[in-house]
Amino acid sequence: MTRSIPVRTSCCISFAFSFVALAGCGSGSVLGSGGVVDGGGATGGSTGSGGNGSGGNGSGKVPLQHRSTSASCPSQRGPRPSCVTTSCASTCSSDSQCIDGVNGRCFPWEGLVGPGGCSYDECFSDSNCGARTPCLCRSSSTDNSANMCDVGGNCAVDSDCGPGGYCSPSMETCYSTNPEAVVEGRNYGGPNPYYCHTASDLCINDSDCASLDSGTATTSSCPTYTPCAYNAQDNRWECTQLVCCLP
Repeated sequence: MTRSIPVRTSCCISFAFSFVALAGCGSGSVLGSGGVVDGGGATGGSTGSGGNGSGGNGSGKVPLQHRSTSASCPSQRGPRPSCVTTSCASTCSSDSQCIDGVNGRCFPWEGLVGPGGCSYDECFSDSNCGARTPCLCRSSSTDNSANMCDVGGNCAVDSDCGPGGYCSPSMETCYSTNPEAVVEGRNYGGPNPYYCHTASDLCINDSDCASLDSGTATTSSCPTYTPCAYNAQDNRWECTQLVCCLP
């Protein structure tokens, strides 16, 4: 049986291709930890067939990345990074100027890496982020990254997905619009919203999704990925193609 793979792109490239359907999918990269088994936090949103109470994924496979419990994030934060280029103009020049939020840090502008400016902690636990929205933690108290509320999905922890359910990160876009991630220049590939696995899933882990081969290669020079991602229209996880050009 063949099926079309949904295509998402960060620029003006859009196309689809077909391949023989597989029985499951593999791991994707995420930012932060926050109580995750090989991964990070989640979001709040709709429940539907892919939301609360779906219970398990129907295949018996355990996702390589899923969020089993919430976490308490570091309240301490490392100082601003130093400038590594010759031009680091920004809307701020020191951490002391970042007073509009909690634990403000001034990030320099460094070309395509990030626009620079003040970055603030958005949360220290899931309870700061709203229902079914996880807080993604920085790696340690010396890390200068912000703790971020990861909005957009339908679960924060596995228990949101019913008995035997799993809550996993879904790579929906190449570049996150989270304001703290954008300012810090670490929005490529995440943070990704978290969704419940369902009994209708066509994949579980990224490794279950075939990569592009010579017969389906794009004409774009942009990096292309084929992750197992949640499709909000189909309410299930599917193999999805992402063409990641510079924004």
